[in-house]
Amino acid sequence: MVRAAAKLFGAASVGVVELDQNTRKLFYSLDGWDGRKVEFEDEDKAYETKEKKVIPYKAQWVIVYTIRMSPPSLATAPAALSTAASSMAYSEGTSVQLRLQQFINRLGYQCLADGNMGTLGNSPSFGVLAGLGELSRLNRMISPRWGPLVRVFKVITDLPLAPTKPIDAGIFHFCRSCKKCAEFCPSNALSMETEPSWKVQGTWNNPGVKAYYEKAPNCFSHWLRLGGHDCGICIASCPFSKQDKSFIHIHDFVRQIIATTPAFNGMFRRLDTDPGYGKEPKAWWELDLPPHGYKNTQGM
Repeated sequence: MVRAAAKLFGAASVGVVELDQNTRKLFYSLDGWDGRKVEFEDEDKAYETKEKKVIPYKAQWVIVYTIRMSPPSLATAPAALSTAASSMAYSEGTSVQLRLQQFINRLGYQCLADGNMGTLGNSPSFGVLAGLGELSRLNRMISPRWGPLVRVFKVITDLPLAPTKPIDAGIFHFCRSCKKCAEFCPSNALSMETEPSWKVQGTWNNPGVKAYYEKAPNCFSHWLRLGGHDCGICIASCPFSKQDKSFIHIHDFVRQIIATTPAFNGMFRRLDTDPGYGKEPKAWWELDLPPHGYKNTQGM
């Protein structure tokens, strides 16, 4: 029911994570927006004060959903048009959030907002646990259907829901031999190591996960050099991003092989010769794009 409603409201994919002693660790100790403490308490209703935001223990389900981004727009990265695609996804994520809150509230349950920037906790981490995608070298969630061309959002509720399970589509293992995003990263922010590591790059990283930790200051410094907008080259260059041209998306059997036979990953990476970014922004204005800038070619 919730999944059907969320998709009606604009979500591309929907999953559920049940909160327990371990998954609550994904919440920040301080709200990323206003710096107030984020705490769980044995209360019936959520409440907030000037010092803290309290989530009831009974609100133990996190609804995670994705919003797609426009592939042709991201392909202009690092132009400002690619930033527009990202910003639109964040805006639409907020709209879906508000609709979900009203829907669940009308059912008689609480639905707590996280904000479109995920200020209460790391949304991609919840997306991975909900089975919407996998962690990646570019430290964003990659969906098996839409690649990294999604933004991840969440709401917290006391409406009992069946949790969805993590997936293994071979994406994280593909990143091991691909390294394309790191090779094209203009600020050398992404790891070129073959193996993921427990070792963080700095205080900006959240420890406790075996991952390809990034050098975030390099990335943000490059944003400033661009004039204050996003870069997006890592997302656009990913082989999983090229919805219409990539061998990964054209051939279903390739995705099946990636999921089951990682020995071929190096070959598939070499076949992906299109950089995926740097497309001429002027040409974008001549495109006759569908609503939101993407075609609904997979699924309904």
